Amino acid sequence: MLAHGETSYWQNSETLWQHAVDNTSSNHIAQNSLGNALLEQGRLDGAIEHYEKALEIRPDVAPVESNLGNALLREGRVEEAIVHFQKALRINPAYAETYNDMGDALMKKEQARQAIGYFQKAVQLNTHYAEAHNNLGAAFLQIGRLDEAISQYKEAVAIKPDSAELRCNLGNALANEGDWPGAIDSYRAAVRIRPNYDKAHNNLGVGLETIGKTDEALEQFSEAVRMNEKYAQAQYNLGRLLAQFGRQDEARSHLTEALRLQPDYPEAKQRLFELGASRPH
Repeated sequence: MLAHGETSYWQNSETLWQHAVDNTSSNHIAQNSLGNALLEQGRLDGAIEHYEKALEIRPDVAPVESNLGNALLREGRVEEAIVHFQKALRINPAYAETYNDMGDALMKKEQARQAIGYFQKAVQLNTHYAEAHNNLGAAFLQIGRLDEAISQYKEAVAIKPDSAELRCNLGNALANEGDWPGAIDSYRAAVRIRPNYDKAHNNLGVGLETIGKTDEALEQFSEAVRMNEKYAQAQYNLGRLLAQFGRQDEARSHLTEALRLQPDYPEAKQRLFELGASRPH
């Protein structure tokens, strides 16, 4: 979701580039820029239309092919997106962003092994490309190459230390390795950077509970739920831990809410059954 200032910026950009499109002919730059403004507002159909018009005016422009691929990818049209990413790379084989985008498309197809090569090419071309390092870490994590995943997440954090999301991703990888002190440090950094980051609060709670700091864990689960009442996993974790503290009525309330939000949540069903509030199916 865009912040208010960002929304205003892209709406103003839309007005500017719409004026340029309306008052010039065969202006592929204006068509592409209007597509960018619409894409940033999440108006995918409009963005795709203007990227296509830009390519009709001037075919074989790598950034426009890549932009069109991105819009299609966000719309879930993965195969079409790949066609345009491939075109962009044929035009400009040194376009790091498109290698990253191609890797992202392959990840959506659950082809992590193939995606790794594209992410690696992206970071070879641009060693300071934090998003590509992060994505490479995710691909390594998916195929179980944990040490390499952690290495890439650390590279991403070193490039963008103020990114709460990158800190949280590193924490998740460290947690997978069983390095709970390291994971907790990463989650704490994430919530310092973004205090309303519900996922980081929940994951920090898991880490604290794992090392026996259940009081602090309860606080973190409560924070996650306070920030996002529709976060089923946090509702479940809060209810589960409240039950351990003997606070049965509160536990039932949060576990019931977790199950309402996610009806196919077997752990929540089981916990409610154990509390005598339901029967597992």
